[in-house]
Amino acid sequence: MDSKIPSGFPGPQKAIRSGSKCRTAVTAALSVLTVTALIRGNFFPGPWSLAGSGSTFKQSADSEWTWSSIKPSRTLEWHSCFENGEYDCARLDVPMDWQEPSDDHRVVLAVTRIRATDKSDYRGPVIFNPGGPGGSGVWSLKNHGKMLQEIIGVNHVSLNIYRSSQDSSFEKSYNI
Repeated sequence: MDSKIPSGFPGPQKAIRSGSKCRTAVTAALSVLTVTALIRGNFFPGPWSLAGSGSTFKQSADSEWTWSSIKPSRTLEWHSCFENGEYDCARLDVPMDWQEPSDDHRVVLAVTRIRATDKSDYRGPVIFNPGGPGGSGVWSLKNHGKMLQEIIGVNHVSLNIYRSSQDSSFEKSYNI
């Protein structure tokens, strides 16, 4: 043992003969960073609604549709929405607490769907909620809904919750 190394400490480490372990670690790290960048760029493009910011989903200049034009209801009442009418939207009025439902404590959820195009073999809804805070679920559904239908089939309805509000004025926007 080398006299300059105190007892109990390991001796000099042998050099790694090949760079394969290092290359594998670097490749894995770069892969994770690339996938993360692609997901953030594709699933959460701007403009999006920031939680509590009061900002709204951007619509085309010729669109007359707005979320506030839909009256909240206690059953899903679908309305054609957004530029091309390809989507349906509803504002669902639900209790804040299902264990103790009350007319005084309610939440209004904004829900969007893409209709199934193959109704002969309908397979039910698929809930699409990429999470948050920060990114709009509706924006993600608009950008990736057709791709989602290609993957799972056009016999599903794709549903998404965009925002909710504790008041009927819908002045504040919460991404859920």
